[in-house]
Amino acid sequence: MQAWRTLLFMINLVLGAARRRLLLGVFMAGLGFVLFQPAFEGRGEVEQLAALIQFSQTGAIRVAEGTPLPSDIASYDGPWPASWQSEARPGYARWAALQDAPDDAAQGQLSDPVISPVAAGPKPLTQIVLAPVRLMVSDWSWRAQVQLYRLILWSAAMLGFAVAVEAAVRHGLVNEHGAVIMAAWPFMFPQFFAQMTSVGGDALGLSCAALSCAAFIALSRRNDLSASLALGLALGLGVWANTLLVTLWLGLAGYLAWRSWRLHRAAALDAEWLVLRVFALSLALLIGTGWLVYALVSADASEMTAVLGPGFAERLWTTLATFSAHGGASAILPGPGWRLLSLGLLGVVLARWELNWRVLPPLAQAPAFILPVFTLSALLLGLQGYASGLGDLHMLAAYLGLATALCSRSSALAMALVMLGMAGALAQGLFQASVFSGCTVYDPQLGRYGYEGARCVLDLDMLGAISAPRPALQALMIGGLSAASAVFTLWRQSARQREY
Repeated sequence: MQAWRTLLFMINLVLGAARRRLLLGVFMAGLGFVLFQPAFEGRGEVEQLAALIQFSQTGAIRVAEGTPLPSDIASYDGPWPASWQSEARPGYARWAALQDAPDDAAQGQLSDPVISPVAAGPKPLTQIVLAPVRLMVSDWSWRAQVQLYRLILWSAAMLGFAVAVEAAVRHGLVNEHGAVIMAAWPFMFPQFFAQMTSVGGDALGLSCAALSCAAFIALSRRNDLSASLALGLALGLGVWANTLLVTLWLGLAGYLAWRSWRLHRAAALDAEWLVLRVFALSLALLIGTGWLVYALVSADASEMTAVLGPGFAERLWTTLATFSAHGGASAILPGPGWRLLSLGLLGVVLARWELNWRVLPPLAQAPAFILPVFTLSALLLGLQGYASGLGDLHMLAAYLGLATALCSRSSALAMALVMLGMAGALAQGLFQASVFSGCTVYDPQLGRYGYEGARCVLDLDMLGAISAPRPALQALMIGGLSAASAVFTLWRQSARQREY
C-alpha cells in the first residue's frame, strides 16, 4: 500500500493538478479505444468514409440515395462488422476461419451494397478537415487510414473538452474538486468513447460545443470582443459539424433573452453586454445558415418517419438506448436492459439541475435552457429516423459535465459513478476482444454475437492481425493510472474536509 501511494505521489508531482491527470487519463483511454477497434467497426464509419471519398473526389457533401459502396472500400480484405458482412465480405468468425484454411474456403460473389443517406448523416466539417489527410494517405491500408482519422478527430474532441474544463476553473465556476468531476464525465458514461473516437461519430461536434462553453464562460465573466467572436465561431462551426447543434444556439439564445429581460427589470442592462452577445449569436447564425439551408432544401434529403407511426415503441426504445449502447457497427450486447442505468443516472442529475437552476449563479443557469431543447430535439429526430438519438447528448459533454459537477456535492457519489462506468467499459471491452478475434458467432436472428458454437474465447494472434491490442492495453494502463491518481487526490481532499 505504501509503494502504491508513493507511485501516485510521484505521478502527482510530474503531472500537476488532479483535473489535468484525469484529462490525460481520458485521452489515453480514448487512444486505447482507437487502437483497439478494427477498421469500419465504429458507428457509421463505412458511410462516413464513403462520404469522405466522394467529397475528396467531387466536392459533393451529401451522399445521394442509392449510391454504391466505393470500390476501394468494397475491396477491403479484412473482416467486416455485422451490419456489412455478406458472402463476399466475411465477418470476424468467418474471416478467422479463412486465415486457417484459405484454399478450401469458397469465395462469394461480389454484391453491390448501397449507402443509406440517413445512416451517413452528412457532417461537412468532418469531411472538410479529413479531406486533405485522405489525399495524402490514400495509398495506406484501410486499417492505418482509419486509425489516423480516428486519432485526429479524437484529439480535436479532447482539446475542446480540456479547454472547457480549464475555463470553468480559471473563471471560478468550479473548484478543483468540481473540475475533476467535470473531467470524469467520459468515465461515468463510457459510450462517450465509442461515439467520439469513431470517424462516423461527432468528435468535431463535441469540440465545437465545448469551445462554445469555454467562450461563453469567459464572456460571462467580462465583456470581451475576442470571447464574443470565439463564441460565434464555435456555435457556427458546430452547425457544420452536426446540424443538431443548432439547438445549442437556440438554448443559448433563450438563456440570453431571459437574462436580458431580468437585467432590464433590475435596470442593470448594459449596452455593451447586450451588443457582444447579439454579435456572437448573429455571427453563429451567419456561419451556420448556409449549411442549414442546404440540408433542408437539398433534393437528396431523406423523408422522415412519422413520430407516432408504426413501430413507435421499438423506435423509442432504440432511441433511448443509443445513450449507453455500444456505438459500433456490430451488435455486441443483447437489448439495452441494465445499460439504461447510466441514462437513469443522467436523468437524476438533470432533474436535480432543472429543479434547482434558479438558485445557481447566473452563469451556471445556461444549461437549464440548453439541455431540454437539445434532448427533446434529439429524441424527436431519433424517432423520425433522422438522427442517432440520445447518443448525441455526448456532444454536450462540457455542459453536462459542468452540470454534474455542480450537482454532485458528494465525492463518494462521483467516484462510484466513475468506478461503475470503468467496470462496465472494461467488461464490454473484453467481450469485444472476443468478437473481434473471431471467437464468437453472429446470430442474424438474435441480431447479436454469442458463444453458441464458438471456437474459442480469445485469440490474441487473430486480434493482433486486425487491430493493435498491445499498444491499446498500454495506453489504457497509462490512462487508468493517471485517472486513478486524480481520483485518489479527490478522495484525500474529501477525507481532509471531513476531518475539519
